[in-house]
Amino acid sequence: MDIDKAVVLVTGASSGIGAATARAASSAGAQVVLLARREDRIRRLADELGEAVFVRCDVTDAGEVDAAVRVATEAFGRIDVLCNIAGQGLHAPLEEIDPDDFRAILELNLVAPLVTMQAVLPIMRKQGSGSIVNVSSGITFSALPGSAAYGASKAGLSKLSPPWHEPNSRTQASRSRRCTRSSRTPSSSNRCEATPNPRRSWNPAMRRNRSHPSR
Repeated sequence: MDIDKAVVLVTGASSGIGAATARAASSAGAQVVLLARREDRIRRLADELGEAVFVRCDVTDAGEVDAAVRVATEAFGRIDVLCNIAGQGLHAPLEEIDPDDFRAILELNLVAPLVTMQAVLPIMRKQGSGSIVNVSSGITFSALPGSAAYGASKAGLSKLSPPWHEPNSRTQASRSRRCTRSSRTPSSSNRCEATPNPRRSWNPAMRRNRSHPSR
């Protein structure tokens, strides 16, 4: 896919896979829009990339997502690619998973990508094209101890992501998923790898283990 001059919106751009994706897209000639909660980090990344736009955005807040999409369209007039990368890990034995933590993980890893897709699809329909990439996890192909909560959230995202074309629509929009397996990111040192080592990922002294989000 040639993304030279394309407008690429990246969630979770403050670190890890999100920041790496933003750098790669910029290097390929794309005009990048950086979304994340940690404004200081995306500000520095925007300065590094040169012409990127950054917007502080909590993707679990639909209002903030809508506002960020407006900023992107006001800056560039279109959105060609959405990369849903913001996410967080939750690794614990099934009986130790706090339901509130599980709801929070589902909100970030599954509901938020749906919200961002719904925010950009009208724009892609209007312009007649667009691509959406949802970053899932290789853990959906495995059954690792302590991975049930995180794996469930990513399995749900995978189901939102098969290629599709909406009936009665002329929009040439595509949607796909990418499954990460092992990536060197800041999260990986905090037990948030896509394929965690279960012997390292659970500290029995902790009631629960929520890794730092990339959002």
